[in-house]
Amino acid sequence: NQHNHNKWQNKKTTDYTDVEMILSNFNKLSFNTFDIISEEIKKYNIITIDDMTTIVTSIFSKCINDKQFVQINCNLIKKIMMEYKWIVYDDTNIPTTFRKCFINLLELKFKDFILEINDDTELDEKDKNFLSETRKTYFFLLSTLFAECIIGNQLFRFIFNNIENEYLNTLNDEYMDHWLILYKTAKIYW
Repeated sequence: NQHNHNKWQNKKTTDYTDVEMILSNFNKLSFNTFDIISEEIKKYNIITIDDMTTIVTSIFSKCINDKQFVQINCNLIKKIMMEYKWIVYDDTNIPTTFRKCFINLLELKFKDFILEINDDTELDEKDKNFLSETRKTYFFLLSTLFAECIIGNQLFRFIFNNIENEYLNTLNDEYMDHWLILYKTAKIYW
């Protein structure tokens, strides 16, 4: 144990990878530290598709798990998309941006949530409520992303219409709850 302790104490900030530094800065992000942290994150490079996936998944999870910080995380997402030069090559050697990875994750999670809602019948009430709140945060995130012009009208309208159709097909009230979250934003911008 002493050997591990000494190794940990001797470790310097430069021993951490860029991804680890970005993730640690995500945890420090707040409204008061936004400018400092966002500029700090800008210093680091993302080189591989795995690193990009880790970063995108992390910031998405942070948004879903901390509803009160969705707005500040959306501000960071917008800044990353607009100002950072994070472009990596995927497995087929095609350039991929943070924006593309993030939008792909949003679409994938949307499909997963639709399947989850339809399969919730076997869960107990506590688990249903937890998953429902997670999904509400997801739709709140979508509304915030749309309001900040991070996602476009086409994706927002696609999700909006699909949620409405799922409600009409199943009459599951959870779809209506999500539709109403999106409707509040749609009413302002459409």
